[in-house]
Amino acid sequence: MTLSNDRAVIMIVFTFRIGQGGYDVHRPFTSPIRLTHRDLLWVALIVLFAFALRAVVVFNRAAHDPAFHILPPGSDQVAYMSRVEALEAGEWPREPFFFQPGFVYYLAGIRLLVGNAFGMMRLATSVIGAVTVGLMIGVGWFVTGRRWGGYLAGLLLAVYPVAIFYSTVLLIPGLASFYVALFLFVALWQRHATALWRSLLLGVILGLLAITRSNLVLLWGAWLILLAGYATSKRTFAVHAAASFVGLAATIAPVTIWNITHGANQLITSVGVEEIYRGNSRDSNGIYVSHIPAYDLVEDDAHLEAFFDDIVRDPLRFVELQVRKTGIYWSAIEPANNISYRGSGETSSALLRAIPLDFRILSALGLLGTLVLVYNDRRTGLFFTAVHVLIYAGIMVIWVEGRLRQPAVIPLVVTVAYLVVYVQDVVSRRQWKFAARRYALPVAILLIAFVALDWAVDNLPRQRPIAALPADVRRVDVVFNDELRFVGWRPLADWPVAEEGWGTIGRNYVIEWFWEVLRPVDVDYNAFVAYINDDTRLAGWDTVLGEIGYPPHPTSQWQPGEIYSEIVGFKLNARIPPGEDSGEIWLDVYRTEGEFDYDDDTRTIIDVPITSLENPPAHLVLQSFAVFAQRPDISADISPPPDAIVFGDLIAQQPVALPQSVPVAADVTLQFQWMALANITENYQLFVHVVDADEHIVAQFDGPPRHGEFVTSTWPPGLPIDDSIALTMPSTPGTYRVYTGWYHPQTYARLPVAAPDNRVLLSEITVR
Repeated sequence: MTLSNDRAVIMIVFTFRIGQGGYDVHRPFTSPIRLTHRDLLWVALIVLFAFALRAVVVFNRAAHDPAFHILPPGSDQVAYMSRVEALEAGEWPREPFFFQPGFVYYLAGIRLLVGNAFGMMRLATSVIGAVTVGLMIGVGWFVTGRRWGGYLAGLLLAVYPVAIFYSTVLLIPGLASFYVALFLFVALWQRHATALWRSLLLGVILGLLAITRSNLVLLWGAWLILLAGYATSKRTFAVHAAASFVGLAATIAPVTIWNITHGANQLITSVGVEEIYRGNSRDSNGIYVSHIPAYDLVEDDAHLEAFFDDIVRDPLRFVELQVRKTGIYWSAIEPANNISYRGSGETSSALLRAIPLDFRILSALGLLGTLVLVYNDRRTGLFFTAVHVLIYAGIMVIWVEGRLRQPAVIPLVVTVAYLVVYVQDVVSRRQWKFAARRYALPVAILLIAFVALDWAVDNLPRQRPIAALPADVRRVDVVFNDELRFVGWRPLADWPVAEEGWGTIGRNYVIEWFWEVLRPVDVDYNAFVAYINDDTRLAGWDTVLGEIGYPPHPTSQWQPGEIYSEIVGFKLNARIPPGEDSGEIWLDVYRTEGEFDYDDDTRTIIDVPITSLENPPAHLVLQSFAVFAQRPDISADISPPPDAIVFGDLIAQQPVALPQSVPVAADVTLQFQWMALANITENYQLFVHVVDADEHIVAQFDGPPRHGEFVTSTWPPGLPIDDSIALTMPSTPGTYRVYTGWYHPQTYARLPVAAPDNRVLLSEITVR
């Protein structure tokens, strides 16, 4: 196909094969299409028809869609409109861009032209949708080589219901689709009539795509593939590739410069790695979900590290998730985010409900058409293959969403039109036997792939029991209700606060817990893990066991002998009063009866008792835990002071000053200062013994430091811990010795210290 630079003349080169009765790129059939007034009239009629359909849906939505006149609070539409209003007031931008700025300026331009009434703005975006249909006619002419092939491509986009709907929303899909159609038109025009300015223009179009829908900038790769196919020399390729890159860079540059000069090293927006993790975490399901436990537990913006950690933790699940996302992508499902095609489109418009086209039909026919195009025009076919793959890849890096996927409709419509033209030619030339032999296997493979992907949407990824308990699991083996065993738990290296026994406000407490059922159950048990202080729950997380990640796999679906694990946690929030004060991490199991509804929650909570212990506690305590307002100012060097007494390489004690003599029965206060030299995992007990000459204890303190308010497992290493112990001296005069030490409360084993009997003589006191 060639197009002169100065005349509106399209020379169509349609290739077919005479030998063996099929198409062949080696014998071109040339049929010039000279645009006439009639052609332009048909284009205008189809564009007007497309606008009319979109206008009908605008009025349908105005009458029936609550989200038409009042944008849903917290939605992207509200965010964009607030930026438009700030732009008009001279108050935007003032900081690095978070949303793609191109769409904000586009909406501002529409408001400038038609005013700020949502109805008029939606009619204006419908005009852009109709113009996109006109571009599709031109792209169809380039690819099919037939007038009616171009008209068919335009009509397919004109009547495609999802495209109609997204032309009426104040979101990016309509504008992004226009840019993609313009990109295809200019790229194919450039192939048949090479000009440097068109390569520069392609770069500008891609730059506009980048600042409007960043993932679509990948289409530059498809352009390079097309350019490599028709460039007559390496120099030609390099010059035109460079020209397109200059256009791309020049379009993005103002945005990038603004970001850098305002303190952010980002090309376009700050949205990036965190969204990749949202769509691919260990708990993701392949579509947008506002609250994903794994995403909510990432600290210090370490989303990239979390992404790779989750892949290493369960690579099979990651692969299965990608397969499910692929299945959703190529299906008829229109996953919603902020706005729903089903809820705001089909529900409001009988026109949309009446058109029997969906993305599954379009993608199946479009991919088959792409295959036929590769056979018959390899360079153009590879270009469209790259366009399909790159749009798909740009979405797969995050999650599948109907409005993100919408620009993929543009190249699919073209290849569907090509397929229809090919079938018509095969029938008219009676070459169906050759076509059947050539495409029977690819069609069969495509059908099998679609069936497999349909299965994947409903069945992947799978929740599997663990193969073996990790070596570092802290075994608990407590049974609830004679049928549900809490096997144990373990801290995780990515969230060290559980291992350390203390954390700061804003950090996350995260563990991995392990459960099994002892017999088949018909109850979906719930459990919580929470931080408790003074019998008050200050932070925590409740969940149905087996439903933190996707897919939900509650206890009623478990089999005896299978152990399931989940990563669960919560944020240490500002409700927690910080300080040198130890609380506890509790775990409890319960079940619910009744139904949940946002308007009427009738559920009741029924505690599930521990049945495996003789005297079961009311709550299972996993560990002691302390919360600080901020990380204590601790020296990196936590070696004990020179004069300190060290117990078990864990606790350093400063010298304690005691009076040399006191009256009988006097109250004496001992001032202690300790420091943890390493992470202490046990709550050791302190003893202070006053003994007589016969080693009889005449006064003593045995218990946790600070009377249990700040136990040793919650001490940050290096933090000085002050405490005071009051003792009443004996009523009998004499000389007494005062010893101190530490011991384990269950085994009574003392921490070793450089002193006989693992106790330190503090002083001798004379009682007079």
